Formats: sequence, C-alpha cells, structure tokens
Amino acid sequence: MKEIPLPEVTRVQEGRSSVVEPPLDTDWDEATKLAWQAAVVACDTGLPIRLYDGAWVVGGKPMSGYYSINVGPSSASSFTYSKAWTYLNGVRAGAEATKGLGASRAEAAIAEVRRLCNLTINVSYRAQAIDQAVDTLAVLDRFAKESS
Repeated sequence: MKEIPLPEVTRVQEGRSSVVEPPLDTDWDEATKLAWQAAVVACDTGLPIRLYDGAWVVGGKPMSGYYSINVGPSSASSFTYSKAWTYLNGVRAGAEATKGLGASRAEAAIAEVRRLCNLTINVSYRAQAIDQAVDTLAVLDRFAKESS
C-alpha cells in the first residue's frame, strides 16, 4: 500500500458560514479528491486520518481504485472511491455527534444516529442513501469495538 499525502486545508469563516481553502477542484483525479476530503474531515474533527492507495490485493498485486483509511488506530480497507468518501462522511458525523458531550449524551447522540440510519435502511428506495446509512453504522460499530 502506498500512503497518499493529505493536502493542507483550512476552514475559513465567512459571516455565518465557512468555506474550505483550497476548495475542491472537480478536475482532480479521484485519489486527489479523496485526499482533499480526508484532509477536510481531519481539519473539522481533529482526528488523525491517513489514506492509502492499492489497499486491495489480488494474487499478490495491488488493485488500483481501492483505498484504505486509518482514523487514529482504526483501519478500514478495500473501499472504492465512493465508499471511501461515504466512510469519511460517517467519521465526520460520528465526531460531530459526540463533540463536547459527556459520555451519556454522546451515547444518546450515537443512538439517534443509529436510529436515523436504520430508518433510512428500512424505508428508503434510494440505493445510495441505504449504502451510506449502512456504512455509517459500520463506522459506529468499529469505533464502539475499539473503545470497549
């Protein structure tokens, strides 16, 4: 696996909203866009994030277009570009849901995120929404295992 360096990003306040500098450039290749997203999530959450290319190996050869993501001591791999982006969104959602909360309020926030994900899985007709909810639950499960 080859580590993909994350770019330097900052969040700049503009009135009541904020923007990320530099902004995402849609002309970048997938690995560069994913590195930018990982850098933004790291900037917003304060979590250490590392991104790797070629995380899936078949017959001893790395397959291109697959990624591995480390968040602190946690590692998840064999993501396609879109699944990796979704995973990073789940990391951000989990971090935001628990930011500044005591243990019992953090548990309540996580329970609410789980409830909303399960609702999406059970009633949505949109495959991407269901996939994102399933991936978010997987992130929550992974962090729950590591903290117990």
